[in-house]
Amino acid sequence: MASRPWIFLINPFIVATNTSYSLMKQIGNYTLAAINAKLQPSLPDSAKATAPPEADFFAGLLATLQPPVQTYDDAYTAWLSKQGSVKGQTKTLTMLLDDLSSNQIQEWDLAIQNVYRQNTPQYIALLPQHRKPFQQGTQQSKITAVGALSLAIGTDAKLQDLKADVDTFQNALVLANASQKDGKSNKSGSSAEVEADRIVLGIVLYGILGQLMDYYKETPEMIATVILVDALRTHEQTVFSQDVNGGQTKLVFTRTLEDGDQLKITGRGHTALQVALVHEKNDAMPADAFTVQAGEEELVLPDALGAKGNRYLIIKNLSATEKGAFTIEIV
Repeated sequence: MASRPWIFLINPFIVATNTSYSLMKQIGNYTLAAINAKLQPSLPDSAKATAPPEADFFAGLLATLQPPVQTYDDAYTAWLSKQGSVKGQTKTLTMLLDDLSSNQIQEWDLAIQNVYRQNTPQYIALLPQHRKPFQQGTQQSKITAVGALSLAIGTDAKLQDLKADVDTFQNALVLANASQKDGKSNKSGSSAEVEADRIVLGIVLYGILGQLMDYYKETPEMIATVILVDALRTHEQTVFSQDVNGGQTKLVFTRTLEDGDQLKITGRGHTALQVALVHEKNDAMPADAFTVQAGEEELVLPDALGAKGNRYLIIKNLSATEKGAFTIEIV
């Protein structure tokens, strides 16, 4: 009987993101932002000449990682924009980025300073380059900076209101970017394309992990400052495919959806379905529940399905007699 492969011979990036394109985007952008932070410490220009020699090592990682992250982000946003109608997008990417560079980063910076003074370790960990990444660079680098700030805040209890604001703004950026890519890109936006780019990015990240293991061999815990380790260790089910009897209402999953999550809902049978996020698992289907027609696919935000904080996703077959079928994916 064949034994399980040695854990170090398994690529954790490909395994963890097997059913979640959005998780690969999060992991890739996190590592890219972390490497950038290593390269550009919070030092005055006059002191950067004495920056530690690790800059050469991380510059090499940056050159290796940046192209596949950009390619994957382009493929992901093109694919996302072709999955269906996403409700609630009212601002263009340019407008959002202008707002980010002026009002948003100023408000976020001041909110952080209300808790952690400038130049303290906690402040530097959150904004290692102060406001610069949000005001200078490419569109993608600014979007990445917003995601990196959210990840840096993490579970800090003092900054959860700020994190919610950052996450909401990041979601708007991703949706606006997806819309722009759809209008300007020649990419097909197919799932086969984004899947191929996911594999390529996973392979590159696996190689970078190996380099980090050698670089930090005496202090391996430092790897977690560059790699989103928790995302590789714990990943929940993201795809739910089931049948639903005629007239039946059933619970699909119980979960607190994160800001930035979206649901791709596909009606695989010959009946229309209603979908809602409700407060209690035994709640009745709301009268204004979201409807997916037979054979259709919809990409929706959680807010379109129920009040923020509702954890129970239920689905109802609108046919009284015919069996229905669905697939719901968290993307």
